[in-house]
Amino acid sequence: MSEVEVITACENVCRDFGLFGEILSSLEPFVPVLAALVAACGAYLIAVRAYAQQKELDRNSRIVEEKQRVYQEYLKTIADEFGIIGGEVDQEKLRKLRFEIVRRRIEILCIGSDEVVRLVNQVSDTRSGWKTTEDIENYWNCIAELAFIMRKDCFPDTKATVDDFLVALPFSFKEQAGDIAETQ
Repeated sequence: MSEVEVITACENVCRDFGLFGEILSSLEPFVPVLAALVAACGAYLIAVRAYAQQKELDRNSRIVEEKQRVYQEYLKTIADEFGIIGGEVDQEKLRKLRFEIVRRRIEILCIGSDEVVRLVNQVSDTRSGWKTTEDIENYWNCIAELAFIMRKDCFPDTKATVDDFLVALPFSFKEQAGDIAETQ
């Protein structure tokens, strides 16, 4: 009887890939170089991505800082204007403050969120129509809402509310509203 050679699947695969093993063994001296090259490429790709992400974070941080500066200056100027109205008014100082408010509004147009720009315009419209105590109280409410939206624009996770800002405003329109309405 003749001997039949039986080849198992495992032996068949090993025989078919035997050449592959020879090729791999001939590349053995280059394995450390190839591993270093693969690691260097991987590190480069990670560094490029991390750099781009950090640049975006830095850019966003600078924008928020600029918004904070512009928003604070605008609100300070509004408070300064309000502080000199209601008593004996230095018209030159009032004119300069009103010019400063216009200048700050222009800055906000460039950097403010859409909602902040809308509310700054609403504050301006409300301010120009002071006739009664109710008008001044409406202005006060607009300022509080604007300050709240400005805060939300810079600190999206804020837990404050508009009512918190109404209470926290450092000046009271209600106390001076009658005097201010008379001087307008």
